[in-house]
Amino acid sequence: MPFRPGTARVLVTVLVPTLDGGARFLRVLDGIARQETDFDFDLLVVDSGSTDGSDAAAERAGARLVRIPKSDFNHGLTRNLGISESRGEIVALLTQDAVPVGAAWLKPLVDAFSRDDRVAGVYCRQVPRPDCNPLSRERLRRWAATRPDPVVQEPCGPDEWDRLRPMERLMRIAFDDVASSLRKSVWRKHPYEKRSFGEDLAWGKAVILDGYRIVFEPRSAVEHSHNNGPWYELRRLYSDHDNLRKLVGLRLIPDLKALLRESIHGPGHYCKAIFRDPEVKPLLKLPWMLYSPIFCWAELLGQYLGGKSERFLEKVPGFRAVDRLLRDGV
Repeated sequence: MPFRPGTARVLVTVLVPTLDGGARFLRVLDGIARQETDFDFDLLVVDSGSTDGSDAAAERAGARLVRIPKSDFNHGLTRNLGISESRGEIVALLTQDAVPVGAAWLKPLVDAFSRDDRVAGVYCRQVPRPDCNPLSRERLRRWAATRPDPVVQEPCGPDEWDRLRPMERLMRIAFDDVASSLRKSVWRKHPYEKRSFGEDLAWGKAVILDGYRIVFEPRSAVEHSHNNGPWYELRRLYSDHDNLRKLVGLRLIPDLKALLRESIHGPGHYCKAIFRDPEVKPLLKLPWMLYSPIFCWAELLGQYLGGKSERFLEKVPGFRAVDRLLRDGV
């Protein structure tokens, strides 16, 4: 098989940050080992203090292991560390809970680089886990990494960037390091920023503005989703929309009037999706519909607060404590 960890020089390194990945991480390791390629690749795991044996499992699977203290983990800087330790000129990035679908996950993520030397990064399709609930499944459906067709995101100069609307900017820079790959020579020019959230989109913006392309490749896929509750979704979307405001100027819920309007109409979208979802058993449709407003209102509040966070931090007494609470653990 192409995975030969003792090889001095390999074309591709698969990089996985870990912390107590559990049984799903074992499936990830098995999925990586099953990849069928016409190139050599190795596996590098950066572990930030696992206590469940994830580090030992990685070593048994033939991975090179870099250990860091849990306190040193940062989404951007930890990936920089792993990329700097990689042997391959192409680095495939994977999270510990994104399970490769089939034996053809890795090859499409690499082939795009040989076809075009202006490709900086490639990201793949994400499909929901079998246990994904209907609300999370519908939310995931709206993200760029779930589209059925390939997309080439073209470079963008400053003048064009200024003319684009915020959502157009987002779709131009979309990049998701849940499961993706990047060209190491471009990373040397544009390493990840020190970020606790959204390091992949910030990298996407940097390379697109520097004249590189990003490719979405749906022939490559991973199984990845989360069944988060309303409180976690509120906090995640707070950080997400604070980040989107800074990166692309996006404010989906710009004021209280919009928040009220979406709070009235938004739950209906989820109810329709649940009603039409063939994977939801008939007897469970009504309970999920009754629960959906709570989930939807948490999403909307997170979007609103994140989009207004800068102003609230300046103008609203005590909001710094709210900001710390919402960012904790996300």
